[in-house]
Amino acid sequence: MSARKRGTTLVEVLVVIVIFLVGILAIAQIFPGGFQVLQVTRLKLQADNLARAESERLKANPAGLPEMILPSYGLPDEAALASLSPGGNQLASDGTLSFGGTAIGPWMQFTGLNKFRRIVGEAHVISAPRQVGSNPAEFGSLVMPQHLPVDTTAPFLVTGGALARQTTLPPGNPRTADLYDAAADIDDGTAYLVGAESGAPALYLPSSDAPRAYRLSIYGTVSGPGGTREQYFRSVPVLVPATTPANERFPLVRVDVIAVLGEAGLVAVNFDSLRVTREYREVTAFSNEPYEFRRVGPGAYGVLVNPVAASAFVSHASGRRPLSVVLDYQVQDWRVLNEDVRLNSADRAQFQLSLGSLRTESLAGADGRRSAGIEPIETLPSQRPAASFLILIDLDTGGIVEEQANGVPLVSVNKPIGLVTLTDASPSQTGHQIRILLPDGTSRVFESSGRALRALYMARDEWAVAPLKAAAQYVSAPGLPTAGQYYIGGTNPGVGGVATRIYFRGFDDGQKVSISEVAYIDGGGNARRITGQDFVIENRVNDPLGLPSLDLREVDASATGFDFSTTNPVIGVKGASVTVRAVWNRGAFTLGADSAANANALDKWTRQFQRRAVMTQVQRSEVTR
Repeated sequence: MSARKRGTTLVEVLVVIVIFLVGILAIAQIFPGGFQVLQVTRLKLQADNLARAESERLKANPAGLPEMILPSYGLPDEAALASLSPGGNQLASDGTLSFGGTAIGPWMQFTGLNKFRRIVGEAHVISAPRQVGSNPAEFGSLVMPQHLPVDTTAPFLVTGGALARQTTLPPGNPRTADLYDAAADIDDGTAYLVGAESGAPALYLPSSDAPRAYRLSIYGTVSGPGGTREQYFRSVPVLVPATTPANERFPLVRVDVIAVLGEAGLVAVNFDSLRVTREYREVTAFSNEPYEFRRVGPGAYGVLVNPVAASAFVSHASGRRPLSVVLDYQVQDWRVLNEDVRLNSADRAQFQLSLGSLRTESLAGADGRRSAGIEPIETLPSQRPAASFLILIDLDTGGIVEEQANGVPLVSVNKPIGLVTLTDASPSQTGHQIRILLPDGTSRVFESSGRALRALYMARDEWAVAPLKAAAQYVSAPGLPTAGQYYIGGTNPGVGGVATRIYFRGFDDGQKVSISEVAYIDGGGNARRITGQDFVIENRVNDPLGLPSLDLREVDASATGFDFSTTNPVIGVKGASVTVRAVWNRGAFTLGADSAANANALDKWTRQFQRRAVMTQVQRSEVTR
């Protein structure tokens, strides 16, 4: 072979590779910022995708939007702002957050997006009943909250849709002082509020041959030593006793509103704010009463409704309507991400989570301490330590996909990339099987193809995704507003405010509201009206109240104030938006013996949050049945 045809030797190739790597490393050190920008851009894209996916999920079911998302139970009102700062000013070495010397709870439950975990009025249609366990008693209509896991230490309420409202009783005669017989059969879905402004308001509710539990929510005007104040009475229980046997006409039962609310100084109530719902009773075994439910699932995250409810109807002025279920609950932790997946035969029981880099058992949290996993569900014997921070819930039965059985792993997770693989739980059967721990504690295998699962998982860097929404409906307040209220600037001399602005709570900042009608006065003294207008609530520089507001001058620059010659200058203020926020934080801090220093370190850590938000214009569809 001639010298011209001689190939390159291995030594020459290695020398070229070394020279090439040295050059690339030198160039990479010149542009470290570029790599960091690419990483930040990737994280922002992931956050946008997470927020957009959750926004689309909520938008697809406007009737299921909650009426409100409120500050978490135990969070002081002074700390209930939509910022990501901690809800307390002292932090003990064990992670307990306090406000003004009063303990609130673990810091992560009252910091960041977790400051707003309370879901009010999440509506669900009752599905066809089915078997959700091996025990025949586990038969009913399964309702799964939209956001899991549920905080089992917080109040949990199940009611029906809101009853229709009337201000006058139907024709008829009193049977007794507290029972009213209508001249004709009345419907079962209407509440009657009589004498709202009289100082002695009375509520008339439908009865039956069994006791009924209702929930009353209403704004009232209360007179006291310091003057009058507006107060919102939320979800007050009202018990209506059994009246006549089933073969007789059931009368309306009169309820003394003042006695029920326990407010002797009540002088009037606001009819427009009246909301009455019938409460479902929690039982251990179902009867023939449709308004019954049971908590199911190892984490008590599901609601099993009496199967007779699926075929029951409520008589209504516009006709018969099926029953619905409305949930009030508190989310345990927005850092537990919810992602719905549907398995099919082509995916071989594999799916990719939106976020990789799942938490691991050896990884410490932001404060240097380790987490045990997703509580309380993660403590089940069927859960693998290697699969901690991931729970798969079967949406058809409410059961949990078992991660191991008899020591054999059934679920594996590639945590760096978020790839989940489900091993065939029964190779001897045709098709691919998964094993599900049912709500009654028994275990069964199911064909994986076509099954809908919800993956609950936690990622590194304190990722969290949560919605924040405007209230479904707002009512006027005579002073500083609370949740679901607005205040018209300048109407109370003791409060003040700009005369062309409508004020809202601090956590309504950035939300959109729709107003049916506004009566106002322009610069020429002319009475004018705005109808069907959307406004964005926002903080304004140097506002005297320091609250977010909307301003009439955004629509008409000549507006000078509201027209109080009309009975109600503002009519029909309804929330029109949902904002989904996705946040992450790659920082860390250390807990020491000084609680004030710890709180300061936590506050500094919250300033390192990166955030993305997606606002969707959508109004909640009222469920009235």
